[in-house]
Amino acid sequence: MVNPNVALPNISEVDLADLLMRADQIGLRLELTDEGFVTGYDPGSPAAVSTLVDETSLTEWMECANELGLRLEMTPYGFPIEAAPGVQHQKSLAQIFTSGNPARQGSTCDSIRVMDILIRLPDGFIKRPDLAIFCHEPSEKEGLVHQVPAAVVEITSPGYERKDLEFGPPIYLRNGVLDVLVLDRRSGEVHHWTPTSHTRGISPKEFSLACGCQITV
Repeated sequence: MVNPNVALPNISEVDLADLLMRADQIGLRLELTDEGFVTGYDPGSPAAVSTLVDETSLTEWMECANELGLRLEMTPYGFPIEAAPGVQHQKSLAQIFTSGNPARQGSTCDSIRVMDILIRLPDGFIKRPDLAIFCHEPSEKEGLVHQVPAAVVEITSPGYERKDLEFGPPIYLRNGVLDVLVLDRRSGEVHHWTPTSHTRGISPKEFSLACGCQITV
């Protein structure tokens, strides 16, 4: 997987130096490129980053970055960066969160919807979807969640479209997510990936998910 080129969000050199120093203190020796924070490890090694530091320290460091306006995800070679979402992004997410109906009759899915949490997938990647839909409430109440969501929804941010439209869906699908929905704010299209298909339509569009619930994106 190739990390997308993105323009780094505004962050002061003092805050950036402090963040890199915090990373070094927990065992992450990072360099900053226009692709994000990288380690120099072989991206072919699934555990290249995940074996370097314990999950609690890793989560705390990623949340420090979030407080500076840097939304981080984790791959084997480092931490891709996305800017913190703006007002329009948040408004769109709120509309999606409240849309749809409970799971259809006969479904065992509780349709638990959670926004903006760090999820550690079975292959070691850490993703931070805008919205995750779980069939049962995750056991972790703080920090990383290890339960694979039934569905995820992403909303693109200016300059970071490739992260959600190209790189994200294959990661989710190979880790067991059954429905991946991405709203492309540039075109107004919503993309829908399943393990066997990829379709697109004009937003707002209602979707019946494999878990049994419905959502409008």
